Order: sequence, then C-alpha cells, then structure tokens
Amino acid sequence: MIHPADAPIVLEIFTLWTTKELGVTVIADLLNKRGVPCPTATNPRLNATRRWAKSTINAMLRNPVYVGKLVWDRRDNAKRREQGVSAPWQDESEWTVCEDAHEPIVSEEVFGAAQEHPAQTEALQPTAKGQP
Repeated sequence: MIHPADAPIVLEIFTLWTTKELGVTVIADLLNKRGVPCPTATNPRLNATRRWAKSTINAMLRNPVYVGKLVWDRRDNAKRREQGVSAPWQDESEWTVCEDAHEPIVSEEVFGAAQEHPAQTEALQPTAKGQP
C-alpha cells in the first residue's frame, strides 16, 4: 500500500512527466535537490545513496498500483525455479490484476497519459536487466 504522506510526491512525479514533459533524470534531480526522501531511503541495502534514481521514477510511472490496482504474476517464477535463471517478465496478458484494490493516487487518464508520453520509447523501455 502507498503511505498517504507519499501521495503528493507520486502525483507530482506523474504531473511532471505528463504535463511538464520532464524526463525521468530531470525529475529525479529535482526531487534530490529538494531533499525529498526516495522510497528506499530508509533501507541502505536497497539504496546506498538514499537518492532518487531515474530507474525509480521509471518504475513508478509504469506501476499500476498508483491507479488502485494490485498485480501478481509479472514474472515467470516457474522458469526461474526450473532453469535457475532470473525470472523473466511475462507478457502483460499473463498478469493477474486486482482492480480497485485500494484508493488510487492518480487517475486512469493520467496513468494512461504517462504510458503514452512521447519519451516512452526511451525512458519506459525495459532496463538492461529486462525489467519493465
């Protein structure tokens, strides 16, 4: 679940991306300059620098949790267990989605606009590790 105190930051990220058309690196830099704690700031094992990264912004812009959905089965863990490889990402049609699981922070319209942002072809592409 999303902590209510984090909602304004999430909404700001989506607004900067969709309305102001700022890139993920610029958004991360703006948040870092203002001293906004990143989601993993309390766990140095996950984020030693405790700063916003473009990968964090990228992941947030693609995460349907912000429109009130919970999603399972994004990765093929059976393949990981059988072959001992990193769990590959499954096609979105294979995901299990629970609609209206909680109060959304951003609307479906804003989330959809984030997915169709002109920079989507670069910034929202899977990372080198294959993560969407």
